Amino acid sequence: MLNKFDYLLTSSDLQFGFKQKSSCTQAIFLLRQVAEYFVKHGSNVYIASLDARKAFDRVNHVKMFTILLDRGVPGRLVKVITDWYGKSLAAVKWNGSLSDAVIIKSGIRQGGILSPAFFNMYIDVIFHALQRSDLGCHLGSMYVGYIAYADDIILISASVCDLQSMIDICLEEGNNLDIVFNASKSNLFKIGKVNQEKLVCLNLGSQPLQWAERIKYLGLHFVSCKSLKADLSTVIRKSYTSANNIFKHSKYVNEITKLCLVESYILPILTYAIEALNLSKSECHVLNVCCNNNYRKIFEMHK
Repeated sequence: MLNKFDYLLTSSDLQFGFKQKSSCTQAIFLLRQVAEYFVKHGSNVYIASLDARKAFDRVNHVKMFTILLDRGVPGRLVKVITDWYGKSLAAVKWNGSLSDAVIIKSGIRQGGILSPAFFNMYIDVIFHALQRSDLGCHLGSMYVGYIAYADDIILISASVCDLQSMIDICLEEGNNLDIVFNASKSNLFKIGKVNQEKLVCLNLGSQPLQWAERIKYLGLHFVSCKSLKADLSTVIRKSYTSANNIFKHSKYVNEITKLCLVESYILPILTYAIEALNLSKSECHVLNVCCNNNYRKIFEMHK
């Protein structure tokens, strides 16, 4: 099905999850480029990081089949998919006893080859609505009002009012898809000259969203300042913790093995998404020091 109907199962170019030749690094890079472009031209950037509660488990099967038909997938093929999902059952086992089986009416099949394409296509309804509204940031003629990695959604706007309207669109379209956004795990974030100012909270339905001094996006922590800046202290702390665990459990292991362990587990932590970040010389020096400390530990070298 993927080979024959891939042109029908497409999703937004701003969706970076579950795609070939696409990664978290590209999403982070685009976020940085948008932020730097607007700050450079004297504008502030306002961001809403939305958390979709158990989005993969809340995919409504009937609505998913309808979207497939609307995309032009042949009806006979949709019938086959309907049959697959209609036979998904669940039962609870407790103290040796098994409950009656119930039909699972929502959620995509974990591990299924088609599941990533189905999810991207399903949540793409929200992104189409955002693009139709034309609210949010633009780079020239290119719309970049949101960036998505699977169910991780970031809304980007140069206007607080537009950002509220974008949140309202996500809420309305999410309700139609049975996708619930969690206000307690969603945050607002600002970049530019306005980073020190106190702004009025925006609303996700009837619940307020708070402005945060830092947010975590795709494994990186960003702090609110005049430009989009990654907080490397969490990266350094995580790398030292992992290094200490390795050295603790490898007292009697030779140096080459320790070196392989460090380069397999510590270097990826230090270099994660590094090509997407515009690091200063001092920030590069901090990463360098951390790396050198681990090497000195392996070979028992003085500073």
